Amino acid sequence: NEIYNNDLLVDVDDYHYGSGIMLMMNIAPIEVINNHIHDNGQIDPSFQGSAIGCQYCTSQVTIQSNQLLDNEGDNALMLSYSSPFVQQNTIINPGASTGIYFGSSYSGQALNVFNNIIARHAHYNIFGAMTSMISTSVTMMQNTLADASIGMHLESSPGLGSFIILFSNGIVSGHDETGISSSGPLTLLISDTLFNNNLADGVTGTNPLAGDPKFKSPTSYNYHLNRDSQAIDRLASGLGLDIDGDTEAPAGGAPGA
Repeated sequence: NEIYNNDLLVDVDDYHYGSGIMLMMNIAPIEVINNHIHDNGQIDPSFQGSAIGCQYCTSQVTIQSNQLLDNEGDNALMLSYSSPFVQQNTIINPGASTGIYFGSSYSGQALNVFNNIIARHAHYNIFGAMTSMISTSVTMMQNTLADASIGMHLESSPGLGSFIILFSNGIVSGHDETGISSSGPLTLLISDTLFNNNLADGVTGTNPLAGDPKFKSPTSYNYHLNRDSQAIDRLASGLGLDIDGDTEAPAGGAPGA
């Protein structure tokens, strides 16, 4: 499907979430797959999820292989009290403050974010805020964060639940301020991630890597890797598939980007 040119209005929409798609309180599986969601806006910048809003959604929600491009507002993908499976999406919205926002959790939340390209947002590619008493765990593997002010910022306040973030086998490149930063009491575990051309890398974790990922054409939103990329064969994650659903293989046997 193509979903575009939608706006939220303050006197019509009670929740002010989800200009393109709004998911709320699912009681059965929902799949949002292979959609082009673009140029949706928000009249009030405090509204969230200009492409997709997701509130009180369980792990039975799958958001996969979508193109979330050129949406505006506070953030493009909003995940509140939600733990969907977010995989293989391209999320590039220069007119939005944040690419993915997650925060406010429910008991047992375990959010998985795999194999996404998240780039060119005005402030944060990913912003996570711990705002409840409930423990939260988030696993992010093989994501590309590129060309924003800050790649990922996480924050929490004293006295809240535990906040555990795992970020591994990713690329963090081209950020004007910081690659990855955090504040407040939380556990941030980063490993096997390539950092390149950030003003400051920030938190790099264990086994940080350096090198140019050699994106094909960032200005035309193509963040696939050229064959001479220094990320190739260095960021194996165990997921088995890349953002296009191709099997990961050594460079000599790869089908090409």
